[in-house]
Amino acid sequence: MTGPGLRTREVHRPYTDLLDRAAVTTADDDTAFRRIRARIEEVRAWYARRTGWPTILTREMVRTVRTPSVVHMGQGFEWVSDRLDYELFVWILWYAESTATDQFVFSELVKEVEHRTAELQGEGHFTWDRLEHRRALKRAAEALEVLGAIREVDGSVSDYAESRGEDALYEYTVVARHLHLTFPDELHEALVSGAAADVLAEPVRDASDDEQRLYRALLLSPALHAHQDPEAFEVLRSRDR
Repeated sequence: MTGPGLRTREVHRPYTDLLDRAAVTTADDDTAFRRIRARIEEVRAWYARRTGWPTILTREMVRTVRTPSVVHMGQGFEWVSDRLDYELFVWILWYAESTATDQFVFSELVKEVEHRTAELQGEGHFTWDRLEHRRALKRAAEALEVLGAIREVDGSVSDYAESRGEDALYEYTVVARHLHLTFPDELHEALVSGAAADVLAEPVRDASDDEQRLYRALLLSPALHAHQDPEAFEVLRSRDR
């Protein structure tokens, strides 16, 4: 069965594929990857013009790097229970850049992270001897697995962390190499200096224009309220006049 509604959905699918996933890979969905690649120039141009987001295309992956229009304290991953979860999420990605192969065992990653965090933040900042630290690593690893950045090869990080059982072998995917973190300049400087909490006491806008912030908010959030970004909301209001 065909019709205008079906044709419209098909036209929009390359855009929604990129909006609904961290990345589209040939390994996970070759059909969607080919659909996006066939129209990559128009998709890339639309996202760049409307939102300011770049779209990355490789031989195995396509990804639109989505960043919010306004950064505030209320944003974050739902799975996070502690600040250490965020740190370990990034450390696992960092480890991908420090290893010569795509595969890794968690015992070696743990040793390296224990060593580096001890140098940077003091002994015991992260230690495998503490159950809450092992569970933080498990949460971070499982989140990266959901995003498609790592995948299980042999063993389970859950078993390894909870019962200190058999080691777990995982591998990085092509997505891991392209999970860039982008922050507004003001927030980036605060993160480097350790003053992010002070900066985030008030919402931080990025450098995009009013219309781009409007599109970002509408694409990433269930609603946009006037007080959150008055200038962006005014763009929407002016179209109804």
